[in-house]
Amino acid sequence: MIWRSVSVIVAVVLAAAPASTQSRHALEQLLERMASYLAEYETQLSSVVADERFIQRVVYTRTYSDGVPETNDEQRRLESEIGFIRLPGGLVWLGFRDVRRINGREVARRAQSVSDVLASGADVMTKAKAIAEASAAHNLGTPRTTNVPTAALEIIHPRNFAAHQFEMRGEDTVRRTRVAVIGFTEVRRPPLVTNPAGKELVSRGRIWVDPSTGAIWRIEWIYAPAVGVPSSLRVEFDTHDKLGMLVPLEMREDFRSFGGIEAYGNGVAQYSNFRRFGTGARIVPQQP
Repeated sequence: MIWRSVSVIVAVVLAAAPASTQSRHALEQLLERMASYLAEYETQLSSVVADERFIQRVVYTRTYSDGVPETNDEQRRLESEIGFIRLPGGLVWLGFRDVRRINGREVARRAQSVSDVLASGADVMTKAKAIAEASAAHNLGTPRTTNVPTAALEIIHPRNFAAHQFEMRGEDTVRRTRVAVIGFTEVRRPPLVTNPAGKELVSRGRIWVDPSTGAIWRIEWIYAPAVGVPSSLRVEFDTHDKLGMLVPLEMREDFRSFGGIEAYGNGVAQYSNFRRFGTGARIVPQQP
């Protein structure tokens, strides 16, 4: 799955379902706080890198025997350094995965680092494509650039508010924090995301938001074709005392893949060892 376009519109579209003036006003206030939080959070997280341990799995159905599927599966463990980068001009917010080991084996280093790509003479969208493709090179299963924590946040970033309808979905508690739950559904066409074949994928999901600060503690993003099985990404956040901010704690994905009669995949990524960029957008190597 790939980004189709990048919106720079910051208007808010409220859910069309009937709602009282009071609840509509509460939703507007919550979206304003979430927009302010995301704008600031993007700047903060875009100077942070972390270690990522990502286990991916694809299950293949090759044939059926007496109506029972015969399956086999493939697994991959990626150990990476991941950065959360805002492209020049604030057009899109990417996760850049620098894979160091696959199933415990060292990976040959790329000729270009993220700094090299951003410093090149290519236009912004070409740079975005290069970074996304580099980060997705070692994914198991369907080619995709959506399985990074910032992808879900980019979908509901203020610059993409106008693409969605929002509605209140009640309350919940996440890591001892009382939060409001907001639902979103993408209504603008063409949608923000397509699959590798160019098929449009429409987004929907839920956001768990601290009503007093607008901070996002959890986001569930589902994207699907008009006809077909959806894929999804769910990202959990937690406080990081040293950085003084929320950081990605865990990411879970489910996706349709290819091969055999049917194939589906899933993955779980966990994050640790958060630290700031070095100068000049150079990622500081991890010290032994």
